[in-house]
Amino acid sequence: MPCIVSLDQTNRFVIAQISTMDTYKDRCEARDEALQLCREMHCSRLLVDLRDLKTDRASTIDCFEFGESLSRAKKPFYIAHVMPSDPNFKEDVRFASIVAENRGIIAKECKTLGEAKTWLLG
Repeated sequence: MPCIVSLDQTNRFVIAQISTMDTYKDRCEARDEALQLCREMHCSRLLVDLRDLKTDRASTIDCFEFGESLSRAKKPFYIAHVMPSDPNFKEDVRFASIVAENRGIIAKECKTLGEAKTWLLG
């Protein structure tokens, strides 16, 4: 499965585990699914696990629009990204995060799941 979205019942945050995103539409569908679960569960914390991500680089405009679209989340909203190993895709994630942060989202790049969970719970 390219994207698994679930709720960490104990800690009350949503986890989006993403392994394959072939198109910008796939990325948007995964985002929408994660944000919808956040709305339904009244939670403002999202852990995005990108460690196993396999994809092509996104265009600059796609990264910008993706980051901008995250600003639709109710604020304050926190996103912890467990970064992919591919250095090129790390740059795409960083750019989208900067765009989201400029619109009120609080984001952090993490190296491990543990680091991401600690930050979200802190």
